[in-house]
Amino acid sequence: MERAMKRRIAGMSMAVISIVQGCRYGPVEMDRQLNGTRQEWAGGGTERPGETGNPDDGDPETPKELYITGVEYPEGYDWRHSIGTNDDIGKLFLMKGKERIMELPVGQANCISSDADMHRCIGGHLYTDFSTDTETVIKCDGTERFRYSGREMIADMAVITGEVHTLGMPRSGNGLTYRINGNIIIHRRNAVLMSGFHQSGKDLFFSCAEPSGSSAGAPAEYYIIRNGTENMIQPPADAIGIDDARIIDGKLCMTARMRWGTAYSFIQGSHTTPYQIRNGYSISGCRIIYGGGNIFTFGEAVSGYRQEGWIWSNGYIVASTDGMTKSYGVCADRDYIYMISNPATDDAVATIYDGSKSVSLPAGYGCIYNDGISSHNGHCCAIISNRYAGNKPALWEDGVITEHSFNGCFTSVSFW
Repeated sequence: MERAMKRRIAGMSMAVISIVQGCRYGPVEMDRQLNGTRQEWAGGGTERPGETGNPDDGDPETPKELYITGVEYPEGYDWRHSIGTNDDIGKLFLMKGKERIMELPVGQANCISSDADMHRCIGGHLYTDFSTDTETVIKCDGTERFRYSGREMIADMAVITGEVHTLGMPRSGNGLTYRINGNIIIHRRNAVLMSGFHQSGKDLFFSCAEPSGSSAGAPAEYYIIRNGTENMIQPPADAIGIDDARIIDGKLCMTARMRWGTAYSFIQGSHTTPYQIRNGYSISGCRIIYGGGNIFTFGEAVSGYRQEGWIWSNGYIVASTDGMTKSYGVCADRDYIYMISNPATDDAVATIYDGSKSVSLPAGYGCIYNDGISSHNGHCCAIISNRYAGNKPALWEDGVITEHSFNGCFTSVSFW
């Protein structure tokens, strides 16, 4: 499903993303600089205020409000069968705290989708994307901001001083398109997104990997994109690949697969830290989770039929699922990490790691959408539903479950 594919791009693992030709600005290949010459990233910069698509960026001490998006359908309508499709019925809403502050009718006539991957809250505003037969339409709070030629899925979005930055993929094909207000800044025919938009100082970054050469097994090339300019990453000599790369406090941080056995390492600047790995397990898809304090890493661990989610800090495992659940979201709040896991079997229960311990949810509760958890300044909220009560939507807030009576679901949670 397009919904599931898109969510994974922005979240748990690397995925291939695609490009579209269009707009009045011509494409710029990543092997040609927008300005200057190719360079390796050295870091630097000072803080700049601005909104991004990642609410973890910025000062973690600044008070923020809880925002929740969701979709409500008419009573009696069975919405579960159409998750990931463009329903032409219902309304998309935005909540601030416990109050709904906006409702928008979904459907093709309105160019607004009920698909959870086609709307998001950024800076307290509701941004939507929609694909017509020939175009992509971006709206803010129901008002069209711009549209451009080509049917793109949006892998990530950021808003900086009023300008909308997008990482897009077409509904078929491979590659990456970086746009500002719909205008192409970078166009790449083959790319794998590693880390989505994030800020360090005055600069906006994302990272990607690019296959090198046409021969099977050829090493990839890795890039940090800084304000629209390519900066090539040189992996350590004993690394065979990079899973994730981002800039934190002006330093390049990477998760790298090493040449010996199943080894992985976290690399920050010139310092390398090996990951703890339990006997008999192999790990993959390690990505960096940062919330203004400790730097965490999340990865998938496999041993036989067991598939677990592990979280590391300073190279040590600090939290994990139990093999009977699958992680559906992870976030960081300064020095604490939070994770929600869904049951993988009928006899398992969903769990939430609340920063210090695992908490089992009552039977029947679980998370529908990936990245369904967010935290700020010691407060954590997760969007869940109760399959034993007709998929009734609910919120888990610091250990307290509050059920809601509308027919539909919550689709995202964030602090701004």
